Amino acid sequence: MRTRKSFNRCITVDALSLAQSIWEALDTPRSLGLWIAAKYRDHRAILDLKDVDPLTYDCPERFFKDYQSSKILAKSVELKTGIDKEAVAYEKFLQAEATCCETNDFFRMRADGFVSMKPHVERVFQRARDLVSSILGRVPSYDRLDFAFGPGACFGVRGDTSVYKKVTSNLECTYAMAGCLPEFLAEFPGWITDDKVSVQLVRGSQLTFVPKDASTDRAICIEPLLNGFMQKGVGTYIRDRLKRYGVDLNDQSINQRLAQKAYSSGLSTIDLSSASDTIAYGLVMEMLPIDWFDFLDTSRCPNYLYRGEWNSFQKFSSMGNAYTFELETLIFYALAVASAEELGISYSTQGNLHVYGDDIIVPRAAYDLLTEVLSACGFSTNHKKSYKDGLFFESCGSDYFRGSPVRPIFFKEKIGNRPLRVFYAINSIRRIQAKLEFLIHARRGAQRDHHSYDVLRRLNDLHGRMVDRLPKAFRVYGPEGHGDGHLISEFDEARPSKSAEHPSWEGWSYRSFRERPIRVPLGDVPSGYALYFNKQICFAERGEDPRTDDDWFYILSASGLRESQPGNGYDLRGRSRICVSRAFCASSWRGWRTIYHSDGTTQSVYQDVPARLAA
Repeated sequence: MRTRKSFNRCITVDALSLAQSIWEALDTPRSLGLWIAAKYRDHRAILDLKDVDPLTYDCPERFFKDYQSSKILAKSVELKTGIDKEAVAYEKFLQAEATCCETNDFFRMRADGFVSMKPHVERVFQRARDLVSSILGRVPSYDRLDFAFGPGACFGVRGDTSVYKKVTSNLECTYAMAGCLPEFLAEFPGWITDDKVSVQLVRGSQLTFVPKDASTDRAICIEPLLNGFMQKGVGTYIRDRLKRYGVDLNDQSINQRLAQKAYSSGLSTIDLSSASDTIAYGLVMEMLPIDWFDFLDTSRCPNYLYRGEWNSFQKFSSMGNAYTFELETLIFYALAVASAEELGISYSTQGNLHVYGDDIIVPRAAYDLLTEVLSACGFSTNHKKSYKDGLFFESCGSDYFRGSPVRPIFFKEKIGNRPLRVFYAINSIRRIQAKLEFLIHARRGAQRDHHSYDVLRRLNDLHGRMVDRLPKAFRVYGPEGHGDGHLISEFDEARPSKSAEHPSWEGWSYRSFRERPIRVPLGDVPSGYALYFNKQICFAERGEDPRTDDDWFYILSASGLRESQPGNGYDLRGRSRICVSRAFCASSWRGWRTIYHSDGTTQSVYQDVPARLAA
């Protein structure tokens, strides 16, 4: 149920102070060093200790304690290091452009016969070209593409970047795209209603920077409206073609599963430095069929604007181009498969080989050849995050040490007094406990580590103190795996009820905080706005989804689907309010149960309560 209470403010939590408490609980030499650095406000020292070498560890448990200590603030925006993060990111952007320029020169001279690849690298490259051609097939007509707007800004649309604003804004595109506008815009009758349409021509995209971590920003380029719209359709098409070959870009868990089995199954994980920024123009021209190259070239931006000055791109597509992710996946997948085939290595996509963006997983025997081929194509292997062998592997946001999960918790944003961020911080303590608990009990037959049990006790005490600080109005409890709108808790503590709205469903009903976009009402709905959603979204029947009506309302808001009812208005991007409502858990209730041992130690473990018990 919705409430009229205002829940925009909770207790105030300082990320640095909470990190100090966690470091104190973990109690390792590294966490002590970080605690001292924080005590004396030496934020640069905290940043300098962000890297941990897994090669110096042989125990997942000890590695996780130091890894968690080092990473908890590694991406925090609250560290005051004195680093000009935009300047660092811009320098990295220029270095990537210089790399692309060298790659373009190489492929230009290669085409003229002045240079060549090594014979085995050339064979891999040719195999990869053939595979790219097979995956892509024929260039599609516009009526076969699912065009859509992304959530971000466009060259001429800033601030409010809702679909409504984009549909009702002035049209803009690059000069190269102007030639295909009559055919392209013919796909959108109702949105484009006049016989003559005014389109502003621009030279390219705008380079800007967004926060990445405590040491640098991330360079992205804001595309013109029509370019981004077309790029999104092209990217979706390439994504569908890749899926036919087993590369599913809608599912990161494939890479995560392979990273977990890398230690036991002889796999290697590869990560590239600035992969999206080093896709050189000449490489794409050589790897893609010429008709596909021309097709992609039409909607790309050839130039970028930065601080009032226009410059030409050496890269083919940038971060911000809506098909860059699919394009880089296509290239890396083709090169990975071709490398395995060159060596006669048996492979299966999703079995022992998969690519998700620049996260690459291949059989270990193909690692050296693939990294050599990637280097010949202008890419640089990030050796800090690439693992040919050893005990540690990572991919797609999941880290494993001897196959055990050791992904740390990060405090990226300022926590402050926003309820969902406060809940995330408090739940993070439980999640650190859970991983350490798992690692302790995974050491079968090993001698009991009393230090680790003391760490668990201290983390449990810290969690209790944080919960005690919460006003009672904010103490709502729910299961793990359903967001951070509540405190993760065991079933008996939460005492969820059977859904009163839908008594036939199997599952649990509980209260949870939700962040809902602020809605702007509309009077007369432009026909183009309504037609856009009629083309994009097909609604399921309300009764088919096992959630309460109120939670259904939230799901629509969170996914952007609610805006598909244009008569209700549209959501303001980045503007929201906090509400507490009824949520529904249709799966097992995953919560916490505390076990008290006779020697005084406590053990907090996950507890699964099957949803069928609610039926």
